[in-house]
Amino acid sequence: MSDKKDKLEGKFVAQCMNGKMQMAMSNRGHLLPCCWCDQEWTLSTPLFQKMLKVSKVSEAENIDEIVLSDEWREFEQIMKDGEAGDHSKVPKNCLYHCLIRPDDNIKIEHHLDEKGKSIVKNKV
Repeated sequence: MSDKKDKLEGKFVAQCMNGKMQMAMSNRGHLLPCCWCDQEWTLSTPLFQKMLKVSKVSEAENIDEIVLSDEWREFEQIMKDGEAGDHSKVPKNCLYHCLIRPDDNIKIEHHLDEKGKSIVKNKV
């Protein structure tokens, strides 16, 4: 019953939540679902704190050990539930970047004026 704007794009299982981004590694050596997750406000959430504990690449035997961990499987299930329309546990960052919005084909132009104030213009 959900329409296009209520769906998460893509497939975390195939590497990321929207199928357009690859997994990322932070400058602290942690594997992340994608580079957009490397934000303090995202990494400080309970879900990502659990994931970070098992995501240090130098401490894993291989990448599968990380992505097949219970913590990453929990994240995967949350994203699958999000694809099915249950956004209650989907991280806000993931919703922001991966939710299909009706205006997805509108391009955004972002500039700073002479005083450094941000100016955002929509272009069709």
